[in-house]
Amino acid sequence: MLRPEVASELAASSTTVELPGHGASASALQSLLMVSGISPLRVVAALILCLIIGVAVILLIRRVGARAPVVRPGRRMRLAETLRLNARTTLYLVELDDVCVLLSGDSAGVRTLLRKGNRSEAHQ
Repeated sequence: MLRPEVASELAASSTTVELPGHGASASALQSLLMVSGISPLRVVAALILCLIIGVAVILLIRRVGARAPVVRPGRRMRLAETLRLNARTTLYLVELDDVCVLLSGDSAGVRTLLRKGNRSEAHQ
């Protein structure tokens, strides 16, 4: 809420520049900022500083996030690699404990192509 003396000063202001799409004038806004002790230059500088900090944080998250692998304790199975052979066929290399399984997936389903490692440990 404006103090009465500020409101009367704003109403008595003779220079007004209408902002497109806004009922307030630029001089009234500038007067309000000056009366409250806020410099428009400080407002713009703070906005630019916030934008720079935001961009730096986004770049840091992207850079650190790409390097830090997600480790989930207790997981026994992981997809080691995929290889797209053509538009319909993909090879999957799956590791389960000490067992590596090579699978082929296509429109007919998934088939086991190769299994290496100790089979009895994989079924425990």
